[in-house]
Amino acid sequence: MPNEAKSGYFESKAVRKQERVKSSDYTLLEHIDESITLSALPGCDNRVRFHLLPAVVGRRVSAIIPRAACVGTGCTTVLVPKTGEKLSLHTGVLQAANAKITSAVVGARIDLICRKKGEWDCEKAVGTWILTTY
Repeated sequence: MPNEAKSGYFESKAVRKQERVKSSDYTLLEHIDESITLSALPGCDNRVRFHLLPAVVGRRVSAIIPRAACVGTGCTTVLVPKTGEKLSLHTGVLQAANAKITSAVVGARIDLICRKKGEWDCEKAVGTWILTTY
């Protein structure tokens, strides 16, 4: 039985959902893509953009660049939050609003969590992730 989190979202002990996409743009869907791990499939476009859900306290998202998706393609993964929201990398320093996180390193992984409405914090990052404004 799931436990209700303080934010009203439910935490579950079940395995996190894996979402694999081939399109160049994927917009996460509310109530469907909660606590999701994102990755691109082989044959994806060279640049895959994941448009995040609004940053609501308790919401989580992870992204990984698998070896199979990137061999010979130079696949780049981009995480784009909603307009006006802020992001931080492992340094914990929040960037100005309208920033995105990008990586093209095979095996790179990032885990984001929202602890304050409108702000995505990096909980864990493996590999090189670059934060830039758009």
